[in-house]
Amino acid sequence: MSAGSFALATNVPAPLRLGTVGPDSDGGTPVSAGADLDDTSNVDDEDGFNNEMFYVTPGNSFTRPGVVCTGPGSVAGWVDWNRDGDFADTGERSAVAACASGSSTVDLTWSVPAGAVESVDSRFTFARLRIAADAGELNDPTGMTSFGETEDHAVQVKLQALAISKTSDAASHGGVVVPGQTVTYTVTGTNPGPALFTAGSPATLVDDLSGVLDDATYNNDAVVGGSGTGAPTWDAGTQRLGWSGALGVGQSVSLTYSVTLKAGGDGTIRNVAFQPISDGRAVATPTCSSTVVDPLYAGGTVLVDSTTRYPCAAAQSGFTSYKVSFFYQLDDGTGGYPATANGQVTRQATLADQ
Repeated sequence: MSAGSFALATNVPAPLRLGTVGPDSDGGTPVSAGADLDDTSNVDDEDGFNNEMFYVTPGNSFTRPGVVCTGPGSVAGWVDWNRDGDFADTGERSAVAACASGSSTVDLTWSVPAGAVESVDSRFTFARLRIAADAGELNDPTGMTSFGETEDHAVQVKLQALAISKTSDAASHGGVVVPGQTVTYTVTGTNPGPALFTAGSPATLVDDLSGVLDDATYNNDAVVGGSGTGAPTWDAGTQRLGWSGALGVGQSVSLTYSVTLKAGGDGTIRNVAFQPISDGRAVATPTCSSTVVDPLYAGGTVLVDSTTRYPCAAAQSGFTSYKVSFFYQLDDGTGGYPATANGQVTRQATLADQ
């Protein structure tokens, strides 16, 4: 054997891999809070998919098409739907998909559990992709495989959202809002898609009247319109009107109701309609005093509260302000009215004071 019969070893892409870039060698254990340390170590080979946004309906299936792979082999994916820090819960592993020989793609399908949690702002969750020569090696998100690759990705999970609008006829009363008048409100929630609301994962529309009912009485006359079915709900304790039900993409539901104004409150009539979202927080009514467009939904139609990110809409009016002037003249005892005894008193008030 001579030295001429040897050749230097070279790195070649692994024949079984995710994405188009072959797995690199990483020193140590590339673990980080954003699942991106491996991206900055040696070669960025995490390219089975990128910058993921999953629009899902809890209780329905969700398919992520076009996961890139090189086979032959099998691919599975895991998503931490409830954001509890593991991939061990029911529904978090996809069905196993076969990756054909050579450069190919697969579609991964999950049965999204009812407990899926919305990603809001930086509260993302994580997905894991694995490819292996033997499908039996993909029963778990961890462990050894004879050949293959594993990738971790930070992903955003978006549940269904409503574009909410609200109108009131308070301005139609000739510019005068006084006790005894009836004010009618209409709240509309539209599903812009792409995910639909189902009976198992319904749209929920809430209108908080607590800022109104110190100045008014709810007339218990709410009706549901549009594509919505079923009856509205009223909770006298929380002073919230609500509706919940299925709503397809492009469909709208409306709630129309009235209040009769009364004296004795603060003179400001403001109520907030909103959609509570499932992200693990208590459902408190947002102020909706400042809103921004959520760019992640179709057409830029979903306005959300700047702080809570709940989709919302508010309506506000106040009792009419007026001035009352009292003129007086004092008799000087002789039948005359000295100029120094004449005067005027003016009081600024609202009709809520009466």
